[in-house]
Formats: sequence, C-alpha cells, structure tokens
Amino acid sequence: MLCYRLFFIRIFHFERSCTIKKLLFLILIAILFFGCDQLKGPTGPQGDTGTQGETGTQGETGEQGETGEQGKTGEQGETGEQGEKGEAVYTEIAVDEDTGALLITNATWSFEDNYWTELVVSGLAKNIGSVALVNVKIYFKAYNASDQLISSDYDYINPWDRRTLNAGQESFWKITDSDCPYEPSKVTICYSYDVTVVAFPDLTASEINGVTFDIAGTWVYSTSQPTVTGVCPAGSPITETCTITQSGESFTLNSSAGTYYGTISGAEYSGATPETVVDEEGGTIINTISFTAESTDIALGAATSLYTHPSGVTCLWEYTFSLVR
Repeated sequence: MLCYRLFFIRIFHFERSCTIKKLLFLILIAILFFGCDQLKGPTGPQGDTGTQGETGTQGETGEQGETGEQGKTGEQGETGEQGEKGEAVYTEIAVDEDTGALLITNATWSFEDNYWTELVVSGLAKNIGSVALVNVKIYFKAYNASDQLISSDYDYINPWDRRTLNAGQESFWKITDSDCPYEPSKVTICYSYDVTVVAFPDLTASEINGVTFDIAGTWVYSTSQPTVTGVCPAGSPITETCTITQSGESFTLNSSAGTYYGTISGAEYSGATPETVVDEEGGTIINTISFTAESTDIALGAATSLYTHPSGVTCLWEYTFSLVR
C-alpha cells in the first residue's frame, strides 16, 4: 500500500509538472502573438495637462519713410510724315557745268518675304551736266517705323560700260539686298561719282602748225639692253649725247648710229637713217626711231636696227630709249 501511494505521488507530481510546463509554454506563445500590452491591466486615469505660458508681446513695426516724387516725363517730339510705301526719297540737284550733275528719277522699292527676304531698289540716273561721270555709284538706306537704320547697300551703274554716264546719257539701275531683315518703312537714296574733265591749254604758234613742243637742242640719249633676232650678237646698252634740230613738222637727230630724218605730228616723232653699207661684203643697215615728247625736257621711244647681208642673212635689233636734258 505504501509503495502504491509513493508511486501515485510520483506520477501526480510528474503529471502536474508537465501540465505547468505546458501552461507556461502557452502563455509565452500568447505574449509573442498578442504582445505584452494585451496582458497589461487597465490603464489608470491620465494626469491633467499643465497650463501653457503666455505668449510674449511683439515689438512695434517701425514707420516706413516717404517715397520720393517721380520726375516728369519729357514731351515726345512730333513724328515726321511717312512717305508713301514703295516711294524712295531722293534729291534733285542743279546743273553744275564744272563738276557735272546727276539726276535720279523714278526711284522705287519693293520687298518680298518668301523663302528669303529681298529688298529691291531701282530707278533712273541721268547725267544732266556737260562732262562725263565715271564710277557712278548709287547707295540706299532702309529704315523702320522708328527711323532706325535696318539695312544699306550700293551698286554701280553700267558695270558693262566702265560705270560711266556721258553728258545727256540716262541709265536704269537696280540694287538687290538679301540682308534686309524685314519690310522697311522708308528708303533713302544718294549717289557719288567722279568727273572726267579734259583741260585744253592755250594754243601756241607751234600747236597751230601741228607741233606740240620745240625740242631742238642737245639731249642725253640712253638705250635699254637690245634684243636680237638672227645670228648676230645682241650688243650692249649705250648712253651718249645727241643733237636734235626741228623746223616746222620736220626734225633731224644726229647720233653715233647716224643721222635720222623724220616728221612730227603733234608730240609724235618718227624717222630713219638712210640705208648704209657697213662691211666689205656689202651688208647694209637701216635704223628707225619713234618717240613721244612728254615735255621740252623728256621724251620716250623705241628703235630698231636691221642688218641685211647679200646672202639673205638678216639681224634685227630692238630696244627702247629715253631722251633727257
């Protein structure tokens, strides 16, 4: 009997121990799953909230200074009258017999804005003076509505005729400008040119007779290096003294090459030496000369010497020369 009780007690203690362990295990699972807050007791009443302190008073804002008075706007000047669209402004000038005069008429302009902008200015130019005008150039300037320059260009008239207008001649002109950004409100035109004036000196007695200068006297005669055609040596340039006589429209020039006889036309002199035998084989030479008198102190020209051998062999020397004194 005692043994049975002891055995029951052991069994009871063993089962109770296992039950407690199981119970503790379930409690642990519940804590992990639901959290500790679920196992807490009821929350006690919350204490009263403390009274907030009073907000401090903000300082007063300083007074703003007075705004200064704005100056008066100046009065705008009157806007000038705008010319009619398409009509270029130009100036007609009086005839000046000494410096020439140019008249611009029918001056117009047009503007296209398609794939690119293009301003075309055209008109007529007439020489209303008595002397020829050369390098005649037409300019234009294009302005917007605010009278600001937006484009300018120029071109010559008669580029195929040396840009010249003879007295009384008229020519059409046209300038094409692809750089004008937009349509202008006003186009002005001006021009420039050079004047060709031929001055005629007073006629002298020699000019009336067909001779410009009297060049009689002694001169220094200098030649260039001769060139030769043929088998003869070229020779060398020379400088020597020569003498010229002049009578009416005839002259003579005496030099080491012989005496030249010639004629005068204005300031042009031309002459030759007689054919002369120069060697034992019968070879002959003829010298020719021509020159222009620039004044009574200088003349420039060219000369030739032709040698002919009886066998038919020839040599031709050619050179330039100057006459000074």
